[in-house]
Amino acid sequence: MRRRSVLAAATIALSGGFGGCLAGPETGGSETSDPDTTDPETGTSTASGTSTASGTPDDQPDPDTYDRCPRLVIGIGELPEPARREVETALAEGAYETDGELVLPHVLDPEASYLEAGGGNDDAYYRATIDDRNSTTRLTLAEATPSMGPHPLSVENRFDESVSVDVQVTYRPTDEVVLEASRSISPDEQPTLGEFDRRLGEYRATVEAGSVSGPITWREEEHRDPLATVVVGPEGVRPEPQAVAELVSCTDFWGQ
Repeated sequence: MRRRSVLAAATIALSGGFGGCLAGPETGGSETSDPDTTDPETGTSTASGTSTASGTPDDQPDPDTYDRCPRLVIGIGELPEPARREVETALAEGAYETDGELVLPHVLDPEASYLEAGGGNDDAYYRATIDDRNSTTRLTLAEATPSMGPHPLSVENRFDESVSVDVQVTYRPTDEVVLEASRSISPDEQPTLGEFDRRLGEYRATVEAGSVSGPITWREEEHRDPLATVVVGPEGVRPEPQAVAELVSCTDFWGQ
């Protein structure tokens, strides 16, 4: 009787011991998982191994909610936050890639608008290039001088007689001669001497017309129409005033 009591007690003790060992791994298994990581760029939590530029974040507005701003030059700091993040990443790392949809081409036309790094006269300007490769969209930026495209330049003769006019136009930032022309112009005639690409910046024209001559300077700016006419006459040489254009606000197109 004593032997049977000892064996029964031993059996109960062993059974309880094994029950404890089995419970340990079961509990530990429920606590083990792949840790999440935090995207250093956006500050959002992403699963380990997931692209930080995958799809559209839940808290980001749908790109289709924006309209394209028609401005020639748009400051990077003015962009909506999602588009600004794309541009700043492309500048810092050489490119921005996503397997989702870029926001930037929804807020501006990459083939018509330029991006400005800051508000000073010497700040850099950039042109955006977007490529689609194997389901990945890639944004890169290259420095470029904003241009309003080619526009003609004419000379108006206000003398009472025909004069021979010689004109040379130089783009001051690079000292590039962009137009050279010579022509005899009748009284009150206003012929076109040629056209050239109107990059933003300062220009200098040397004009000789009969008994008058002189240099004139002007700036091509987004808020002014391109210089169209130079006037020569007894009073000398002068540029025709450029009309001032009212610039639209991009925030009106972005709903900011």
